[in-house]
Amino acid sequence: MATYPEKEQRITLRDDEGHEETYDLADILEVHGRTYAILLPVDEILNTEGVVYRLDPDGGGGIAFAPVEDDEEWQAVVDAFNTALFEED
Repeated sequence: MATYPEKEQRITLRDDEGHEETYDLADILEVHGRTYAILLPVDEILNTEGVVYRLDPDGGGGIAFAPVEDDEEWQAVVDAFNTALFEED
């Protein structure tokens, strides 16, 4: 079984071109039987509010961060995150 990172942890991801970006792990959510990470950029130069990655087992006991490219899947995760934020307040 894959071990997921802890909330409030810093995560550094490398894109296809080798550029590294560092994020704060804001939350891990289960949506429709899949696990997702909500990441907020540490570097304010990045012009993005946050990103969503699906956490898929990598076959070796770890996890792989898979970008969410489907608009409906992305929206379902964002809606779940917003609901969780609302419930915390």
